[in-house]
Amino acid sequence: MLALAHYLNNRHNTPLRPIPEFDPDFYLRAYPDVAKAGLDALEHYMVQGFREARKPFDGFDPLYYRRKYLRHSPDSNPLLHYLENRDRPDIHPCSPETEISVFGEIKRRSKPGPLFEKARPLPRSAIRRARILAYYLPQFHTIPENDAWWGEGFTEWTNLPRGIPRFSDHYQPRIPRDLGHYTLNTPEILERQAAMAQAAGIEGFIFYFYWFN
Repeated sequence: MLALAHYLNNRHNTPLRPIPEFDPDFYLRAYPDVAKAGLDALEHYMVQGFREARKPFDGFDPLYYRRKYLRHSPDSNPLLHYLENRDRPDIHPCSPETEISVFGEIKRRSKPGPLFEKARPLPRSAIRRARILAYYLPQFHTIPENDAWWGEGFTEWTNLPRGIPRFSDHYQPRIPRDLGHYTLNTPEILERQAAMAQAAGIEGFIFYFYWFN
């Protein structure tokens, strides 16, 4: 009781940390609304902050922790659960780098990797040892048929972001690089694609073409 009384009497004046793992300085920096209101960081976290998925210290991911360990106890305080179980080898405050997950793989595949190369035109002096033609699917624009069959505004881009990794090192999703999620409603895009293809040594496109009726 004396320790509790000492903390309650001095919590606003001294950097007391009744729970060493909880970092009040970090909490107030990360959440200026709490600091602006003049609230006690620990009290706010224990009463309301953990319910709002706020971080008790830098390096703790409450969304990951709740999804990983508290799926069946959504109202539990993740910090208290962590303090009770942190000595277990399978308990981590955030996703470890070695852990393979759908979310981690999507994050890894959505940013340039170590083998990312900037586009460089093929030198004019390069010897062409083969004639290269690229297959081209012209479905990256809206058409009445797709609107009727798949929903208004559907293009092949609609399906592409839905691709998620199914196993370790599965390269999904595929993110378009130089032209982004382009639309073929204007000829300028095709002109830019033709210029890029020519710079890369591609001599032509083979269009995948068909009739609906």
